[in-house]
Amino acid sequence: MNIKIRGKKLKRSQSDKVIAGVIGGFAEAIGANSFVLRAIYILFTIITHFWIGVGIYVLAVLFIPLSNQKKISS
Repeated sequence: MNIKIRGKKLKRSQSDKVIAGVIGGFAEAIGANSFVLRAIYILFTIITHFWIGVGIYVLAVLFIPLSNQKKISS
């Protein structure tokens, strides 16, 4: 599945991830701060009583491909 945002393909990030790289990849695609997007996602998940937010994340992990870019070691 190829989803494009602002001309960039949406992919899960390998370099900016906490769990599976979904929010990090979305932040890279739209040029936003991943910390802010994670905070918004956490609030959304709490407001929707957990299940809707988790369900959306699981679907995103299943349908958004992993980026080919490898994590850079420090």
